[in-house]
Amino acid sequence: MAGWASWASSVLAAAALLWYIVLWYVCWIGWSVAKRHFREPWPRSPLASSENEAEVPGVSILRPLAGLDCHLYANLCSSFEQQYPRDRFEVILSVRSESDQALGVARQVVARYPHIQSQILVGDAEAGVNPKINNLVRSYASAKHDIVWVVDSQVALGPQAMAHAVDALTMPPTRPLPLWLRREPHAARVGLVHHVPLGVLPADTWASHVERVFLSTTHAKMYLAINAVAVDSCVMGKSNMYRKSDLERVPDSFFQYDAHGESLGSHALDDTPVDRDDVVRYGARALARFGIYLAEDNMLALSLWRPPQQLAHRVAPGDVAHVAVGDIQTMTEYAKRRMRWIRVRRHMVPAATYVEPFTESLVAGLCGWFGLRLWLLAPLGASGSLWLPFLVFYGLHLFAWYWIDTDVLLSLRQGVPLPDAERQRFFGAWCLREVLALPIWAWAMAGSTVTWRGRRYRILEDARAAPAEGEGQLD
Repeated sequence: MAGWASWASSVLAAAALLWYIVLWYVCWIGWSVAKRHFREPWPRSPLASSENEAEVPGVSILRPLAGLDCHLYANLCSSFEQQYPRDRFEVILSVRSESDQALGVARQVVARYPHIQSQILVGDAEAGVNPKINNLVRSYASAKHDIVWVVDSQVALGPQAMAHAVDALTMPPTRPLPLWLRREPHAARVGLVHHVPLGVLPADTWASHVERVFLSTTHAKMYLAINAVAVDSCVMGKSNMYRKSDLERVPDSFFQYDAHGESLGSHALDDTPVDRDDVVRYGARALARFGIYLAEDNMLALSLWRPPQQLAHRVAPGDVAHVAVGDIQTMTEYAKRRMRWIRVRRHMVPAATYVEPFTESLVAGLCGWFGLRLWLLAPLGASGSLWLPFLVFYGLHLFAWYWIDTDVLLSLRQGVPLPDAERQRFFGAWCLREVLALPIWAWAMAGSTVTWRGRRYRILEDARAAPAEGEGQLD
């Protein structure tokens, strides 16, 4: 029995040490991609000043609006200030209702740029449980260009962002990393381009600063790494560009049906007789089908990634999605935001969600120490107290992790360091984020309901969402 236990410990230690090495390699990939693609300004796109406008791909920018998001006016202005042939793009702002506060801001922005083709559409169309899809349906149907660029209301992008993204969409896919594996690209062409998020403009609260740290360091690092390795679809919907013609070719079989063949809450997929002008079932059916999911961005990207489409994805180089964090008052509010998307991911990518704690710095360091102690220190005959070696190893591990995270942030800021007044607050927020990661994950895994934009939902096993009874606290 003792021999078996020793063998099992050795195997477990070897697995832990291998995991630790692989995880650091993934972190290195994320850091290197950030440094290579964002540290210096990206070369100007020839599309921005093309003399032959007829050959420049047309783009419809869709901006869903609901409420007064932080920095909304400037965020919307960034879409109108794109350096792109004026007659080859349009901006469509979709507002939930006439009483929505975002409508006044939208009108001000449109009035400021009369020379840009734009329109404001008021009123949602009921496609499913997802309010963002309901908001986008009319603007998607009205878009006159095949390429659509959906940008959330909290996001601002630089003036070259659209030209760079169109370049990425129309160029051949890049080879997956690491290059020494000599893997071929996922597909012959790119079907979706997206931007890595960078948290900006946090309010003067710890929760806001922790959210900014999360978006700009550990999330950005792993987001870039996973997309560079390209073993599966990994897309966040802050800023996505794709072709309507590709989305229309996604078969209905991609969407789940129940045992009776019902369309599981999607008004775009049921057979109820309707007026032929119904925008959900006809004008924007390709997009409206995703109204059954809360994480419509990832599911849409997955539908393009998988057969029969099997199109590659690409993170747009040179530009980041500046996400205005705004005022998050309490750490509980921050925790609920993180918990919400963990519960959604659990049914979309269960394996990745279950191993998520082992990708966090505190748990990863313990794995590394466990493997190191059994496979290096024990054979060397180390005896006595190992507290000092442990503290040295763990301290160096956390220092290296923090350095990588801060350098990723520096790259996404194109080499511009944080102001001196923010650095100390940033370090404290980074420590809070690392300490809270495991408790938030455990809380998320213990329940199945989320609250989003004032409504409560249950996350089902096939990644769909359904309205939950009542509006109380999260489970």
